[in-house]
Amino acid sequence: MPLLAHSLAWLLGVALGARWAVSWPYALGAGLTLLALRAALARRPALAWLSLAAVSLLGVARYRAALPDWSAPDAVAAYRDTGREVVLVGVLSAPPERRGDRAVLRVRAERLRFADETGHFPVHGLVLARAPWAEARGLRYGDRVVLRGDLRSPPQGRAFSYRDYLARQGIYAVLKARRVGMLARGQGNPFLAALFALRRRALLEVARLWPQPEAGLLAGILLGDDSRIPEGLYQAFRDTGTAHIIAISGFNITLIAGVLMTWLGRWWGPLWGSLAAVSGIGVYTVFVGADAAVVRAALMGSLAVLARRTARPNHPYTALLFAAALMALLRPTVLWDVGFQLSFGATWGLMRYAEPITRGASVLLRPLLGPNLTRRILPTLSDALLLTLAAQLTTLPITAWHFHRLSLVALVSNPLILLAQAPLMLSGGIALLLALLWEPAGRLAAWLAWPWVAYTIRAVQVFGNLPWRTVTLAPFGWPHVLGYYLLLWGLPHLWTQRKRATPGVWVPTLKRMPLLLGATLLATLLAHEALAAPDRRLHLWLLDTRGGETLLLRTPSGKVVLINGGGDALALQQALGQRLPLLRTTLDVLLVASADPDNLRGLDEATQRYRPAVVVVPWTPGPARVAGQVARWREAGVRVQTLPVGGQVRLDAGITLRIQEVQPQGVVLTLGYGDFRGVFPFVPWGGAAARRLPPAPAVFLLAGHGRAGWNDPAWLQRQRPRVLLLAVDPAAQQGLPNLALLQALQGWPLLRTDLEGTMHLITDGRRLWVAAER
Repeated sequence: MPLLAHSLAWLLGVALGARWAVSWPYALGAGLTLLALRAALARRPALAWLSLAAVSLLGVARYRAALPDWSAPDAVAAYRDTGREVVLVGVLSAPPERRGDRAVLRVRAERLRFADETGHFPVHGLVLARAPWAEARGLRYGDRVVLRGDLRSPPQGRAFSYRDYLARQGIYAVLKARRVGMLARGQGNPFLAALFALRRRALLEVARLWPQPEAGLLAGILLGDDSRIPEGLYQAFRDTGTAHIIAISGFNITLIAGVLMTWLGRWWGPLWGSLAAVSGIGVYTVFVGADAAVVRAALMGSLAVLARRTARPNHPYTALLFAAALMALLRPTVLWDVGFQLSFGATWGLMRYAEPITRGASVLLRPLLGPNLTRRILPTLSDALLLTLAAQLTTLPITAWHFHRLSLVALVSNPLILLAQAPLMLSGGIALLLALLWEPAGRLAAWLAWPWVAYTIRAVQVFGNLPWRTVTLAPFGWPHVLGYYLLLWGLPHLWTQRKRATPGVWVPTLKRMPLLLGATLLATLLAHEALAAPDRRLHLWLLDTRGGETLLLRTPSGKVVLINGGGDALALQQALGQRLPLLRTTLDVLLVASADPDNLRGLDEATQRYRPAVVVVPWTPGPARVAGQVARWREAGVRVQTLPVGGQVRLDAGITLRIQEVQPQGVVLTLGYGDFRGVFPFVPWGGAAARRLPPAPAVFLLAGHGRAGWNDPAWLQRQRPRVLLLAVDPAAQQGLPNLALLQALQGWPLLRTDLEGTMHLITDGRRLWVAAER
């Protein structure tokens, strides 16, 4: 109990430090004085409160000492908002994070100068920089970099303060970098550099083992990198109250601690096995990013391991508060971290309410199912539903206060999704470890993990599509939160009245569950492979890749052709992963039909998983942006083929994919199969160019995202295609599609990716079927 009380006193002191504007040396001196006084009066138990007061004052001092000194001339934040461009030199303190076409860099500043001056001066502090991904893609942790741009204060919003969010991480300045360059490698900690290199390799293996969006979700669950999860799927996790599944939590740490203690204890004995398990937890914590919730879980797991080794009782409340106090010692601002608050609240809910809720459920079920059956099913029911309810009782006000949103489906979605998380983590982790050792073994093991992650994604999407899934709340203050917790703490014991058991209640036996589960997994895998198998028809997809014009072909024999890559790498990988077989990691042909950046950005990452057997380009050497990408493919050993006007891509017998016209910005493609004809221009095609197009095509793609000068409505009205396709993202292409063009084509069967999503066209050479995603 003394440890619990002193941990709580420290946390209260840190929180008080945020409100009490006292100089930290005074608070430190007062705390040390009280400690000395308590030591001198150690035989008087009535004065035990002196040590608690002393610890609180030390907590105040710790918080005040952590505040930045803006008056220091070498503080990098002192040069914010000057209106002058700066040149900053520093070392990357973390690996770059990709956010669309931008890179987020955490830079430990070393020196700075104004762009219109020549002399550098030393500075210190962390800076969050945003730079073009094309220039930052090769950077690593520990690289010394030079950035040029505007140094500003983080924005201060009404609903969410990004400035406060970054301040809790020790970042008080942001840099919008126009240029970034590398000066030297290996300027960081060698151990961390090796760890981050292993993590980078693991992320590449995840991308190779599974398609998107499964790969993105597994990267978040196993490696703590959620940047590869498509935004739409991430929003579905938020709306259904299941976003905590993505984050590394106590669930992950508990699993790792158990495995390490079991295996290392057998090999090295109890003492060294326990110490190695604690070390392994620490390494994994750094490996996945060491945010507040992960550190809290790691400290809790380590304390549990050590308590088990020393045979001391692991008092849960003491361990929880001591872990929080240690985190506040290392980083006082952690108390205001939303992830930490949610993790702390969920853990407290499990400790406080899991047992009463389980006991109450037992009382309710025993009259219905009988004591024996209740005893058998209660552990499964507790893990799936009751523990979730306990955690949500204590995190509900935190979520509502910070986000002003409440998920109405969380109590239903969480139990159904949490059932799959333990096998998902185990099978996914085993597959990843095997792939790091020998990739073919990892590919085989990936089959075992895919059904679990696919089930998780599909369940989230089903609940995320419900119209009443969330409700928006009016803002409220901390007194409401405090009142909720006081009411929750004072709730009476759950109803414990018992009724007589109802005879004759039939419940299926649990002995056949493993067989049923295995059959379900096998059926799921076979169904996925069957849907992606060749069916003697030509399949054509116009993929919704956020602004790009991306086509995917699957021939009757099963050959796969990708045309362009779209503007978003994650959207492209998700589209391919949903339409190609699980274990397929190759493309038969990649055809670059446009030099528009919106059609090229997605290719670089996508071809790391889906390696093309041949890349077809219509230019030699072509535009600079295309030539650079082609050079990278050649360096990777990919065969590149140049096709001139009239050149044909070799596919199945009876399939013709021809380059009809070549211009500097792109080509016109024609596709034929039996009586089916499709025309896909990626350049302006009106006038004389239109006369070279095949007549009466069944499918026609409007060029340039619906630009008026790129399309000829008169020709279209004469030829009357059966289906018009349009790839457009109004958020990315302002003013498109052209209103006059849409009016000229009014009444025609026009399918748009911004309205219908991905379009799927199927033909057997005579008939045509069209299906839209939405």
